[in-house]
Amino acid sequence: MSTKILPIKPIQTRDLPTKAAIAAFVGLNEEEGKVITRANSGSYPPILKTESNPITMLCPDGWYFAKKSLRNKHNSTTGMYSEIKLMDNRGGFWDVYALEDDVRSVRGGEFSSSVLADVIKALNPGSEKVNDVTVKLTNPMELNEILVLEGWNIVVNEETKCITLYSGNKYAYVVT
Repeated sequence: MSTKILPIKPIQTRDLPTKAAIAAFVGLNEEEGKVITRANSGSYPPILKTESNPITMLCPDGWYFAKKSLRNKHNSTTGMYSEIKLMDNRGGFWDVYALEDDVRSVRGGEFSSSVLADVIKALNPGSEKVNDVTVKLTNPMELNEILVLEGWNIVVNEETKCITLYSGNKYAYVVT
């Protein structure tokens, strides 16, 4: 079996595009038992709905709450930033501030395997989540074009084209 470390430049959590940031935010908080739903489907800016005060919620590293939204403004290394509005269960918007020093942030390598799989699915259009820790790429692409998250080591089995991502004792897989 031939394996090698893949030379992919991973995406920092602070640079996640909106769809991937939503996947991370929802996944991190659902693991804590908090319920988050999509209040609008497909419109921009996206709106999430939750009964939990955003100050108590986990955020991808580099994201914070201000001006009624989850945002990465001033933290993005790419110059691109996103805002995700947060609505309460009464239909109003959360008007709380939790700036970077106050936020319970989680670095990419600290994500669970399941949350990582959700983020990889969001980063790679046309992919599908096969199970809790495996993402299947349905669009043909070169292995070095696959988008992954910082903090995870990447190993490729060249024969099967299976990518193993690991961080500590956590594993996730990308198959083609």
